[in-house]
Amino acid sequence: MFDYLGKKALLLCVLVFSFIFCNTVQAKDGFNVFVTAGSSFGGDDINYAQNKYTGEYASAQLGDAIFIGGGITWKPIANLNDFELQFATAYHRGIEESGGVDYEMWKISFEALACFYLGDLRLGVGPVYHTGPELKYTDSTSSVTHEFDPSFGYVASIDYFIKNGEGNRFSVGIKYTAIDFEIYNKTWDSNTIGINAAFYF
Repeated sequence: MFDYLGKKALLLCVLVFSFIFCNTVQAKDGFNVFVTAGSSFGGDDINYAQNKYTGEYASAQLGDAIFIGGGITWKPIANLNDFELQFATAYHRGIEESGGVDYEMWKISFEALACFYLGDLRLGVGPVYHTGPELKYTDSTSSVTHEFDPSFGYVASIDYFIKNGEGNRFSVGIKYTAIDFEIYNKTWDSNTIGINAAFYF
């Protein structure tokens, strides 16, 4: 399992700092830009390589990764303060060592969410597209890369928003992503739970 202690500590610091600026929030008019970062975990275990010296198989969960990205929000209906659309992209990367073999995974996601505010909470749901994850494993003698097919899925999220006096917004939240990937005519589950923080300008 990917080590998340450092990322969890960072998200906790963001949450504690953000509470200092706590106010009720709602969708902001027009287009707004945001940046986000977090981590995800879950998906099928992949026994992706065997160490030729020890005979031990290396394994990792397909959805374990950290991610960083950004996007825009758009309030399409001026007098509907509790609704907005969010469009985002993110780069995901997973790194792990198991069985004497180094594992790397990377992919890019694109999502579009319809979002509804309930006080300081925002609920979002919508489709997501992931480029095919590329998996690379390296031992002392060789390096091999496998590329999955790209795929569509869906996302459901819950975010808690905090607003400071300048009108900027912070959020911390959780996200469930349901998606499968195929490679060599086999389907792999990559459903994940993500933890993220974001800053909206």
